[in-house]
Amino acid sequence: MQSRTTDHDSGGRAQALLRLVDAGFRVPPFFVLSHDSTEEDIAAGIARVLPAVSSFAVRSSAVGEDSRTQSFAGHFSSAGGVSFEELPLQIARVRASYGERPGGVIVQAFLPSDSAG
Repeated sequence: MQSRTTDHDSGGRAQALLRLVDAGFRVPPFFVLSHDSTEEDIAAGIARVLPAVSSFAVRSSAVGEDSRTQSFAGHFSSAGGVSFEELPLQIARVRASYGERPGGVIVQAFLPSDSAG
């Protein structure tokens, strides 16, 4: 089950993931943190959406990212294979990579793979 959000500040990638879920695509479980979320919010999201996950992807979702007119591929920080203990640091790195741009941070189950694309 995905965490639902209607907050426009959650960013383009989060909104795109929700559209994929709504269209019936299989998307690894995730939740979205707002710009002012706390460590308690992180723990609550994990307990609610990712309780059995031990390795996480921390993904950018800046406003305007992955929109119809703009792509920011490679511009913002993201991390894969993140442990629970590393989450606060990696979330802070993603947020810092936005500069002045608003946005959310996606915390998602990390699926190790040999290739992707």
